[in-house]
Amino acid sequence: MREMGRVKEAQQPKNTMNHFSHPQHTLELITQQKFGPSQLCSACKMQATGSVYTCKSCNFFLHIECSQMPQQLNHPFDKEHNFTLLPKPVYPEGNFRCDACGETGDGFSYHCESCGTDLHILCAVLPQCVELHFSSPYPDNSFCCDICKNVGANQWLYRCDTCGFDAHMNCTKL
Repeated sequence: MREMGRVKEAQQPKNTMNHFSHPQHTLELITQQKFGPSQLCSACKMQATGSVYTCKSCNFFLHIECSQMPQQLNHPFDKEHNFTLLPKPVYPEGNFRCDACGETGDGFSYHCESCGTDLHILCAVLPQCVELHFSSPYPDNSFCCDICKNVGANQWLYRCDTCGFDAHMNCTKL
């Protein structure tokens, strides 16, 4: 399991990887590159930023965190079934409605075949309980926001002490 929120010491990810969602090509790790606004992570559909796995021939992008999502997930929403990580929606129209937030998605989703439940991958990993903290619990008073992935320091944050989820206050506002 990943440790959410903590600014992690530099761990060297693999320079290349094979991912189940893109079996036709090996993905290459690109670091410190500026990505255009149309270059979205194929999993979460958020802007490609920082270090990203990419397939240059297919215009395919994958955040490191998104590449590490488990292919099976047991979620407290439905403890009777396992959710399966799907790289594409199972529905013919090519999108799904997230049963957590109600928004439409066309990226990766967690899907329960038994009950037809669909979750955005980011909705599926949201903490169950968060509290407002007035300072970071980490020694250098900084944290990594698990929503936008940027570092925050010397500011209030929402935090789940159980799983270590941290978020800027502004990132929690829609």
